[in-house]
Amino acid sequence: MNEEKQSFLTLFDEFKRKAEPLLEKLSQLRKSTIFPILFHLQASIAPWCVSKVYDAILQLNEKELENVDVIVFSLGGDADAAYHIGRMLHKHVKGNLTFIVSRIAASAATLLTFAGNKILMLPSSQLGPIDPQIEVAPGRYVSARSLREATELIITKIVNAKEIPKSTVEGFLEKLPLLEVVDYERLLNHTMELATNLLKLRMMKEDEKTASRIAEIFVKKFGYHERCITVDECREIGLKVEEPTEEELATIWEFTKLWEEFALLRARLGSKIYSLRIGKGIAFIPAEKEENSEPKETPIDVLIEKLTRLT
Repeated sequence: MNEEKQSFLTLFDEFKRKAEPLLEKLSQLRKSTIFPILFHLQASIAPWCVSKVYDAILQLNEKELENVDVIVFSLGGDADAAYHIGRMLHKHVKGNLTFIVSRIAASAATLLTFAGNKILMLPSSQLGPIDPQIEVAPGRYVSARSLREATELIITKIVNAKEIPKSTVEGFLEKLPLLEVVDYERLLNHTMELATNLLKLRMMKEDEKTASRIAEIFVKKFGYHERCITVDECREIGLKVEEPTEEELATIWEFTKLWEEFALLRARLGSKIYSLRIGKGIAFIPAEKEENSEPKETPIDVLIEKLTRLT
């Protein structure tokens, strides 16, 4: 194991040492099992994660499955994987299933929270739109709508633009998942179905009309995928949202600051993702730190910047 990998795992061990007593304290305050599902900012919800989460669920005994609070921190990823995790949690948790979003549960992670009876949110919390996303590179997801609009932009403005070499345009088109972009409406309807089905499990049980309305808002009504949806807006939309007590908030926030400090550490692009236990739950972290402190631009970052300057 090289030095960079060692240092990253050592830092996670240090986070775990400080964080697990906070999880135990929160468990006592909430009288529930605290089950973190944490993703480093350079790790995405992916199909292979389902098995790892399932393994962690199977470690819980019957009493621990009575009432479960799931702490979620993620920028999102694969919607079907998030849906699958949500269904697994619903199936195994016998009592209340609450999702705690202390900072960010965006995109597919927002979809995951729909599987609970309610969502516990802080003033710092944010959910996000769940419009369909397409994986354009390992761990990198882009809105299908954005890709469709980029395609239209290329057709109308880029092909004849002298500023961008023909080889650059051709390279972009080769990487573009055209079938998914053309079938955007099917992806949109599929995501709405996933959201509606999860909401009907607990939060909007036997109220398909409300579940469908909320799903449509999150899938179709926001113009920008990175849109921050706050606790007050979630209430206005109709989600069942609660805020923690003062003591719960202090404990959750202390835990969040520890995790966010770790999650912001820059990892080497393409680094293997580890699944590591934290308390009763699981964290997904890259194996290796970035050697240089300066962020590196990927080819797609450069292309997007060029396209933006032409609009």
